[in-house]
Parts: sequence; C-alpha cells; structure tokens
Amino acid sequence: MVRDDKKDNLVLLLNHYGLSDFFYPPAVFLPLDIGRIEVLQSHGSSVDVAKSENKIQFTKVSESNDHDFVACNPSLDTSSGEGSFWKVTIQGGNWVYLGIIGNLGASIHSFSDSTSYGWTSGSRVYHGGKDREGDSGWTNFTQGECLHFHLKTNKLNMFSVQKNKRFVMDITTTVPAYYIHFNLFHLGTKISLEPLSQDEATSLLED
Repeated sequence: MVRDDKKDNLVLLLNHYGLSDFFYPPAVFLPLDIGRIEVLQSHGSSVDVAKSENKIQFTKVSESNDHDFVACNPSLDTSSGEGSFWKVTIQGGNWVYLGIIGNLGASIHSFSDSTSYGWTSGSRVYHGGKDREGDSGWTNFTQGECLHFHLKTNKLNMFSVQKNKRFVMDITTTVPAYYIHFNLFHLGTKISLEPLSQDEATSLLED
C-alpha cells in the first residue's frame, strides 16, 4: 500500500524505470473475431447470412411474417480484459431485436427467454425476457442506425451513434455463457455485424 501523499512520487519512479505498464497494465482490447463466428438458426434458415472477412450481413428472406431467432457462436468473453465489443448497423426492416442470450435453444420468441437482454423497435426493452417498455428512455431504431455494444461481467451497454446516447442494463441471470442474439420479423429486414475498432471501443469505455 502506498500513502496518498506518496503516489505521485511512485508514478515518477515507475516511469523512470519503465515499470508503469507492469504495475498498471493497460486495458486489454479483444476485437470480435468475425472469422470464428458460426451463425446458429435453431428453427430453420429463414435468415440469409452473407459473411465477408470483417462483416456478417443478416437478411430476412422468409415471406411469412414471423419471428426468427439468430445467435452467434462462440460465446462472448465477459470477464477478461475489457470484455466484448461489437457493432450492429440496421440497413432495412421495421422490427428487429438486438442483444444477448444465454439459451441457444430458445423459441422463435427468443427475446422473451429468461436469459435474453436487449432492445427492440417500438420502445421495447427486454430484461431477462421481461418487457420494460421505454426503459432508460429507449424509443426506437431508425434506418441506417449504427449501434456500439459492450458486455462486461454483469452490464450490457448499447451506444447509438445517431442518437449520441448510451443505454445500459444490468444482467441479473446467471448462466455459463452469453451469445450475440438477434431476432428479425419482417421480410427484407437487414442488419450487419462488425467488430468495433479500438478507437470506437475506447470511446465507448470513456463515455
């Protein structure tokens, strides 16, 4: 332990001997590895998945207006470093759910699963599968909206670039792992998943 009146001297000493990073290691940023992601559709392939080197695009291709549950494997890292970061852009459609889930065997109404946390169009916020309409001032997604997500331990953050606003929820369900989770409804609904850059992640942590 170092007394408060000695801390500045300690910092000078560590800097002089090049030991600052050893005693105060910088935050570890682990970008989302698109190449490792396997897209899971446990109720059939109603969503077309187009994968490139650094992006996955999801497009609802079923003509029936029904919900489609999509999850991304492997699970998210929530404990080491600064946690997990990802970016979603809404490119088309009237209803979509964006969030996380701990149950890969959830029904097509996956947003209402007890391990589901996220936001939908139409001011719906799902916390452990329970609808909390308008929670934290949430309203709606817009076309072209870009959302930055961050999950660490028991907090899920979503930052809207267009709204310049952060939305946060506590994760209260204990499960072995959480996965990126989408639910699409209308034909033609289209979203994309990408990693956040280190600058974007740093900005998200500092907001």
